[in-house]
This record gives sequence, C-alpha cells and structure tokens, in this order.
Amino acid sequence: MNVHQEWRAFEQAYRYAPKHAKEVEQHYLKHLVRLLRAQGWEVFKMGKNAHWDLTIGRGGHVVRIEVKIARPREKARRSEYYQFKLKSGGSRPVDGDVLIACCCPDGPPSMVCFVIPTEDLGDRATLEITSAPHDYAGRWSKWRGAWGILKESQDANADTP
Repeated sequence: MNVHQEWRAFEQAYRYAPKHAKEVEQHYLKHLVRLLRAQGWEVFKMGKNAHWDLTIGRGGHVVRIEVKIARPREKARRSEYYQFKLKSGGSRPVDGDVLIACCCPDGPPSMVCFVIPTEDLGDRATLEITSAPHDYAGRWSKWRGAWGILKESQDANADTP
C-alpha cells in the first residue's frame, strides 16, 4: 500500500469515527446490545428521558439496566483509569436493577463489563476502576464479567408481585 492509499484509508476511517461523547456512547452501547443478545436476552433500548438505558427479558420477566461507558483517562500516575458518574444531575441515584459499567481500553472488542446490582452501589456519586480492567483487583473486581447477576435479578423480579 502506498502513502496515498494509506491516506485515503485513514480519511475514510476518520470520517465515520464517532467524535462526540454521545456518539461514542451509542457506538459502544450497540456492542453491548449484541453481547446481551448473544447470551439469549431480548433487548429493548429505552427512550432519551427514560430512567434506565435498556430493558432485557426472557420468559416474560424483565431486568432494567443502567449502562455507563468509559474510555481510559490518565489521572495522577496511573496508566489506566476509568470513572463512571452514577448520579444524574448530582441528586438522582442509578435507576434500574443492574448497572453495567463498561471499560473500553481499545474499542468495542476490548470492552470489559462490570455487572453490578444497583443496591450494592450505595449512595456513591462515582464508581472508579483504577487500573487496566482485566487486571483490576479492587472493590468492584468480583463483578467483572458477572453476567449471572442478570439471571439472578430476573429471578428476583419474577418473585415480586
């Protein structure tokens, strides 16, 4: 490939790359929806003013999911740092049954998801993953890839009238 072909390929890729935060969020959300559908869930996106982002279901019971997506930020001397803002407008806590916090170090294929029941979040305003998500061993590590939480939440919702 000569330099002109490389430049045209770069221009084409850049033209369609998401540039604004909401575009980036929607790009990663599509990948998460594909992951959930691959696990056998029916997935429904909620509207702009809904209190949660997705509703998933199987067998007539649903789970309401709040989704937060973060790309790496440099903070202090840490090489990777992810911060998720949990309170909307500073006052309303996370709605829904489950929070899926997605760390995206290198695009959608590298997405690492932390599947956390909302009652375990407490009253915190932010959630932080303070190292590379695959190596993270902090407070939230037990929920890394904990997709079984979705089934547990679905079963809990089935028990409530």
